[in-house]
Formats: sequence, structure tokens, C-alpha cells
Amino acid sequence: MLNQIHSSFQYGKNFTIGSFCVIRENVVVGNNVEIGNNAYIGPDSVVEDNVFIDSHVKSSGGNKLCAGVKLRFGVSIGRDLVIGKNTFVSPHCVILYQDHKQRGLTTRIGDNCFLGTSSVVNPGVTIVSGSVIGSMSLVTKDISEPGTYIGIPARKKD
Repeated sequence: MLNQIHSSFQYGKNFTIGSFCVIRENVVVGNNVEIGNNAYIGPDSVVEDNVFIDSHVKSSGGNKLCAGVKLRFGVSIGRDLVIGKNTFVSPHCVILYQDHKQRGLTTRIGDNCFLGTSSVVNPGVTIVSGSVIGSMSLVTKDISEPGTYIGIPARKKD
């Protein structure tokens, strides 16, 4: 197994974890949460109930994953992120973290969203509930109206 789990880690019922995972300090995980192999959960993170974190997922810390979130294989998320309920993040998506000039930004992804494979979300962006981001799209600014967004930069599909 060889997991590295900080002594402050708290978890609920029916929690399962794969091998070679790292869970840093002050991480709280709810009930019915599954974490795959080689996952990294950074400090000060909250994972609510019924969340699935696939293998090779990296969450840098300071993040909140609401109930029912699914992070698929190879997802990488920065800090200061909130992902709403029942949102699905497809394999190899990247949700970027601000650089030293952008401190204090929080990236927010609403409830019931879908991020397609290999899509990228810039730091500090808000994606409204019910939005769909197409595969390999780049979200560079707030999405304030539900719909399907595709391309580089992501634009609403008519």
C-alpha cells in the first residue's frame, strides 16, 4: 500500500483508498468516498459524501469537492477551488491555480456540470451550474449562462 496519510486526516463511513496515495494535513473526507491509486490530496481540503476520485488525480489543496463529484483519471486541480454537487470532470482535465500576481482568486464550478476530456479551466473562473464544457476546450473567462461551451477559447455553442 505505502500510502502517506497525515495524522490529522479525518474520514467517514465506507471510505476506500488505493495504493501509493498521499493525503496531506487537515483533509476531511465524508461518507462513501473512493480514492484510486496514486492520488494526491493537498492540505486543507474538504471532500463531501459520495465522491469518486480516480487514479492519478492531483488536488493541490484548499479545495472543496461537493457531494457526488467525480474526478476521473489524471485530473489535475490547483488550489482554492470549489466544485459543485454532482459535477463530472473527465480524464486529463486541468483546473489551473493562480500565479503570484493573481492571489486570492477562487475558481468555482457549479452543480451538475460536465467538463469534457482534456479541457482546461483558467484560475479565478466561475462556471455556472448546468454547464457543459467540450473536450479540449479552454475556459478563459466566467461562464454565467448554462449551455454547452466548446473551443479555444470556449464559446457557447448555438
